[in-house]
Amino acid sequence: MCDAITESDKLKLIEFISSTDRYTCGEKVEEFERAWSDWLKCNYSLFVTSGSTANSLLISSVKELYKIPDGSKVLVPACTWVTNVSPVFQNNLEPVFCDINLNDYSFDLDNLPDDDIRIVFVTHLLGLNAPIEALKEKYPNAIFLEDICESHGVTDKRGNRRGGGTGSTFSFYFGHHMTTIEGGMVCTNNKELYELMRLKRSHGMARHLLPENYDDVIAKYPNINPKFLFLTDGYNFRNTEINAVLGIEQLKRLDENIRVRRKNYVHYMVRLNRMRDIFHVPKYDEFNSSFTLPFVCKTRENRDIFIKIVEDLGIEYRPIVAGNLLIHPFLEKWKDSVKTPNATILNDYGAYVGNHQSVTTDAIDALFDRIECDMKGIEPTRKINDKTAVVIGSSGQDGSYMVEMLLEKGYDVHEINRTGLIQTLTKNGEPRIHVRRLDGHRGDVCDLASLVTILKKIRPCELYNLSAYRGHVESSFESPVESSEVNGMGALNVLEAIRLTDQTKTCRVFQASSSEIFGKAAETPQTETTPLNPDSPYGFAKAMAYHATKVYREKYGMFASSGIMYNHESPLRDESFVTRKITKAVVDIKNCKLDCLYLGNLDAMRDWGHARDYCECAWRMLQANDPGDFVISTGKLHSVRDLVSKAFKYVGIDVVFEGFGIDEVAREVATNKIVVRVYQRYFREDMGYQLVGDSSKAREQLGWEPTATFDEIIEEMIDRDQMVRE
Repeated sequence: MCDAITESDKLKLIEFISSTDRYTCGEKVEEFERAWSDWLKCNYSLFVTSGSTANSLLISSVKELYKIPDGSKVLVPACTWVTNVSPVFQNNLEPVFCDINLNDYSFDLDNLPDDDIRIVFVTHLLGLNAPIEALKEKYPNAIFLEDICESHGVTDKRGNRRGGGTGSTFSFYFGHHMTTIEGGMVCTNNKELYELMRLKRSHGMARHLLPENYDDVIAKYPNINPKFLFLTDGYNFRNTEINAVLGIEQLKRLDENIRVRRKNYVHYMVRLNRMRDIFHVPKYDEFNSSFTLPFVCKTRENRDIFIKIVEDLGIEYRPIVAGNLLIHPFLEKWKDSVKTPNATILNDYGAYVGNHQSVTTDAIDALFDRIECDMKGIEPTRKINDKTAVVIGSSGQDGSYMVEMLLEKGYDVHEINRTGLIQTLTKNGEPRIHVRRLDGHRGDVCDLASLVTILKKIRPCELYNLSAYRGHVESSFESPVESSEVNGMGALNVLEAIRLTDQTKTCRVFQASSSEIFGKAAETPQTETTPLNPDSPYGFAKAMAYHATKVYREKYGMFASSGIMYNHESPLRDESFVTRKITKAVVDIKNCKLDCLYLGNLDAMRDWGHARDYCECAWRMLQANDPGDFVISTGKLHSVRDLVSKAFKYVGIDVVFEGFGIDEVAREVATNKIVVRVYQRYFREDMGYQLVGDSSKAREQLGWEPTATFDEIIEEMIDRDQMVRE
């Protein structure tokens, strides 16, 4: 943390101090508050003396504004900071404690109390997302407050920064993502709450009313000097102009600091995932804003070894926050109120080391190398190859997402394709900021010699084979030989190239398999043990690749895994796929560029997910302790009719379906115009079986789950089609 305050920060402070005589809360504080609100995308922010005073101010103001009676219950986690809990009982409210989980260190959703909870005070601990959406389902009538503390920039799955709701607090303590030395921010979208907190921050004085309310309020008290009119109980939590100047400068670097911390966290997760026998591994959170790198051992012996390692290396460490708060004397009254086995594990077996923008991946590797040596007797033979990955099939939908995701995770990425050209644009058509870590190689999965030459030079730690001939079943009937060469023999060539270049033990391989290997499935839903029964050239070629991957894993000891991927879509889908065909046509109909959409069987059902989610699962498969095969699916079926209806509804067109089979049509309700017809050439009778996957293994062993809903996938595709149209 030696560079938490830079030389330029110091010069800016000197410049300010030399140019003003006003140092108490004033214009610079207001400027910082506006800048912070703009960054967070919230309506109002108040700069206070610390994250702790921010909590006190928020709790007391919410209680007063919403007229919450004394004794009302506030849900808090057993592992958080002391000043998240103290303001609760200091304001005569009753804390209700809940154990934490070991995936994100937030509330244990399986053991939530059934009490009448009035407030849920959420902590996004160590930069990880708390499960707010699930908590809101459990307590729909509660007021939700968020302590984001040191987790600046943690986002929901849509990319929205946490903290823009009823009330949230942040800390700018030294060593956090940004610092004002001491300081904090309390934020809200509620104007009344904001005004009340303005008053309470400064003794409850009327002079801090909003300008539009000032005259009306002071007129009620003509016998009191308005400059010293106290409207409510309050504190002196005002911060200074000096701290605000520092905050304004630090905020300019916050996004970059978060990027570096997130990159470090990904690197940490890659290494930690390979030591699941020693550590409890938290669920990977791609929307994190990592504050520290937690190590929660499975035994006391290993924790003692870990502490000795970090002490020998001169690395500062601390308990995970305050550990289990319920063992501390100040909470004696509540110590037996709930069982907290997970908080106890965190307390007894856990510690964390700092993740700061000055920390490097080399430093993280040095720590893990020592851990592996002392705890597992493994001498480091090389780094994790500086996170070098190869993506084959990078020009397709999955390859595009995989390349971009790996770059964001800090990998050097090498694309192998028939042109040797790299993708310099993101999926949104914007220039890639990490293009310097991207390289292209001219090769073909049907050409073993070219693969050997390329892989001998790159020597990657991970390889993702996402290549496919045209990518869907129908075309394989037209070109069964070509489909088999690319989808079957191509996969074998990739595996053999790894073996021939002596990388069997150093390169992990992901092979993109398909639900089509199940064909006329013997059971529904399908799992990793469902018998293979392909009924198309595409399916039997993918089955060959699946078996080849298994043989190379079992006979050659290669870390090779097959991801059995069900239908997955995105705005990058080719128009030959029914999902993209529908969303594009709906946009064209909306814009009067097309009269009618022609489709096949509207009763056809599919298990549709998002390509981005499925690429995340592929990456997690290669971070696991052991290789294996995993079903990647949502487990939810939707019909083509559902897709059509939702797509039209999203663009503001209500449709009604009439008829059956090849005679079915969809009419626009407003005009009675037919906008969808079934075309005989496209129509296929019901197959008599359903391809829907059970991804329990991936969810349980990898901590993966799909994040995009069916509706969100459709909306994202339509938004992109509309943008292209415009």
